[in-house]
Amino acid sequence: MSVASDKNTYLPKGRVDLKIEVKDSLNNPVSADLSMAVVDIGQLGDRSQKGDICSYQLLESEIQGFIEQPYYYFDTSHADRYQALDNLLLTQGWRNYTWKELARRPLTFDYTFEKGFEVSGNVKRAITNKPIKDLNITMAILDSIRPIFQYSQTDREGKFYFGNLNFSGTQRLILSAHDKNIQGKGMISVDSVMWVPAPSSYTSNVNVSEDRVFAGYRQEVEIEHGQLKKYKLKDTVMLNAVVVKAIRLPNKVEDGHFRAYSTPDKVFEITNKDYGYGNVADYIKDYLKGKILWAPTATFADQSGEPLILMDNVIVDKAVLKATPLTQVYKIEVLKYSSTSQFGARGANGVISILLKKGNEHTEPLNPLLSSSNRSFTGYYQARTFYVPRYDVPDTGPKKPDLRTTLFWEPNIQTDVEGNARCSFYNAEGAGTVEIRVEGMAKDGIPLTGIGAYTVE
Repeated sequence: MSVASDKNTYLPKGRVDLKIEVKDSLNNPVSADLSMAVVDIGQLGDRSQKGDICSYQLLESEIQGFIEQPYYYFDTSHADRYQALDNLLLTQGWRNYTWKELARRPLTFDYTFEKGFEVSGNVKRAITNKPIKDLNITMAILDSIRPIFQYSQTDREGKFYFGNLNFSGTQRLILSAHDKNIQGKGMISVDSVMWVPAPSSYTSNVNVSEDRVFAGYRQEVEIEHGQLKKYKLKDTVMLNAVVVKAIRLPNKVEDGHFRAYSTPDKVFEITNKDYGYGNVADYIKDYLKGKILWAPTATFADQSGEPLILMDNVIVDKAVLKATPLTQVYKIEVLKYSSTSQFGARGANGVISILLKKGNEHTEPLNPLLSSSNRSFTGYYQARTFYVPRYDVPDTGPKKPDLRTTLFWEPNIQTDVEGNARCSFYNAEGAGTVEIRVEGMAKDGIPLTGIGAYTVE
């Protein structure tokens, strides 16, 4: 893998264009997934002998103990690297495997392969604490872009399980235990979905260099700060008040919720006084008498048949309404007659549209039921984009010093059909040497590393 910049020397805040090329020994293009970091080594120091993906996969992960300079054993400029590697393997307690002995052992796994997140728990009787079997469990994750609904049953020990859940960020997890008549039953307990990080005594061994490069850079930064102080410039610009006048359009809903219909026939806003009903099903059953009936099926008073139930524009059944606390609901909108034409035959008996609260509008239920659980659940990390300033756009504001040590970071780079990848960024203000380090994996599993450098003057 080769990493090359379009120039050898750049100006501070200058644009840098990089080209990454990955080929095999026959000069054929290689498809690879890469990650790249660009840092000012004048401030971070020389890290050329530190480990990378190659040293980790081929050496560090195979032996016990800490290796001070993993890359040393892969650097072809060191003639004694094989002797050093031999000494390392002897002192770190590495031994060869006895393949015959391993072949006689059955293949076992201490932990099963994970396919997404898992939620499990049990349901017991509140008084006798005995498990309840064959009880219906409804699970809803409501805050995601696409709400997730799954159903399960308890086994003879009262246990339930949901697997292969994939979502990002912190979400609201709702579980409800009910019988075939959708009546809450038992006391539901959820296994821990929290984790406590293990304590770490790690201390960074990266020391900021006090060499001439950094001294010059620090001097430049002090000059910039002096200029800001001299002219009484601040990094915040206070704008004058702006008054915007407009005419509100009639019958236009502007509450941040998308609707697949225009204007509902009836709207029921949920307030604090409604929270005593517990869940959506009880609210519809007890409060909306004369408007919507719920015995034994949900029907409109002047219609026959069962209506279409939507929750944030997703079709759900009545079990989900039983599992959804009213504290999570923003509005309930009802559509009848011609308002449901866009739903076709499914909306012939009307539509109940339930709109959930968004973001920090969520509140905890006042009187939680024993047969339901409502808690936060953290999924995969919500990815964010690394900030890169743009110096090709005129900046009319006060000039601020650029003190970045990491100039660019891109965790996901994929080569094209020719084995190439390109990216661009802008330098900071400091002069010195900038290192480009690219690591990753080829499609066939071979680890890849590439290093480049340029100068800022």
